[in-house]
Amino acid sequence: MTIKYLDSKRIVAKEADLAVVSNRGTVDTSSSAGNTIITFTGDGTFTPTSAFNVEYLVVAGGAGGGSSNGGGGGAGGFRTNVSGATSGGGSSAESTYGVTAQNYTVTVGSGGAGTTGNPYRGSDGTSSSIVPSSGTSVTTVGGQGGKGGAGGQDGGTGGSGGGAGDAVNTGGSGTANEGFAGGTSSSNPAPYPANGGGGAGSVGGTGSGSTSGSGGNGVSSSITGSALFYAGGGGGGDAGGGSTVGSGGSSVGGAG
Repeated sequence: MTIKYLDSKRIVAKEADLAVVSNRGTVDTSSSAGNTIITFTGDGTFTPTSAFNVEYLVVAGGAGGGSSNGGGGGAGGFRTNVSGATSGGGSSAESTYGVTAQNYTVTVGSGGAGTTGNPYRGSDGTSSSIVPSSGTSVTTVGGQGGKGGAGGQDGGTGGSGGGAGDAVNTGGSGTANEGFAGGTSSSNPAPYPANGGGGAGSVGGTGSGSTSGSGGNGVSSSITGSALFYAGGGGGGDAGGGSTVGSGGSSVGGAG
């Protein structure tokens, strides 16, 4: 059985496991051969009535981009224990996760908003987590907001780091085993390209010439039965040549 976070909480179980899953929401049997996907549309509680092992993919909320040729937002932290998969930051998949008969509180992180002016740095995403009444939790860190071209404010570490703006500053740091740093440049002259936010699969790209840096790529997972990318970073703010979003991402920083 698999617990998955993206825009919603999903629990994926074999048919034989359905009897021990409560608060299960909508059942979708079309996405993964031999499994039943059970989807929750927001925060909720997973309550097994017996003990068994689960696989999970947990993604925190991604961050917003900076303004005034600002950097792209960092992807939300990415963690998985799916056999043979790669977790965020390029680490190997985590160990087996066993559940027991108790409540597991599930929180689905939300995305941070982009900014259109002072303070220039985009808002951070929020964490996603699986928290049992007793035992080991699984938590991912929200992405770090992209830095502004006019301000370049620093922030705390994100799941993946926000990209640097066109001003001389450094991209944000990612969290170990969850994501990579945002793109950095020593100085970007006119037309002031910004840098991409970090992704779960790679560092954010560096802006050069008239093209802003691309967002760092996400990581591919077939947890639902189809290979999809998750937790890509946002592209740097448009400097005339545009930028691209990392695979699995969805936005770019603001133009000047």
